[in-house]
Amino acid sequence: MPTAVTLVLAEFGDLVGIPGMMFDAKGRCVLEVEAQEVVLGHQRHADALLLQAVVGLIPAGPKSNLYAALLVMNHAVTAQGFGALSIDAADGLIHWSDRLEVRNLTAGMLLDRVIRGARQAKTVSAEIDRLLDDNDAGAAAEANAAVDAAPVAPKAQDYEPMIIYRV
Repeated sequence: MPTAVTLVLAEFGDLVGIPGMMFDAKGRCVLEVEAQEVVLGHQRHADALLLQAVVGLIPAGPKSNLYAALLVMNHAVTAQGFGALSIDAADGLIHWSDRLEVRNLTAGMLLDRVIRGARQAKTVSAEIDRLLDDNDAGAAAEANAAVDAAPVAPKAQDYEPMIIYRV
């Protein structure tokens, strides 16, 4: 018997023209929406979905201004119900993420959150780039180049085989 999450994912795939959409063995897939990659993952222990996107790279050098700005940005993002920002010191990346309860979730609701999430991630990424430009143009160029060269998802080797869908 299919679970609620597999039914929602199947309906979502049909809605966006990708019948048979599925997660990889680790319960993840990558959605490319409006040129923004968003990782969609299933949190089995909580029966929830997690949307995540890489929105920046932690630059070398002093970071107190960046961290302060990220906290302000995180407050605005969470206050609007648009997820949250986090820093992964292990991979040096800044992430945006949003959690969705599977219960009562429809394919249309998921599509709305995925599109809204991709747009939010792009907005946050642009703001981080602007902050880095304001602080140090050289560091910003380095950070932008590193973000452009970053894998489609953090620690991509953990996600093999990576399933990427263009929505």
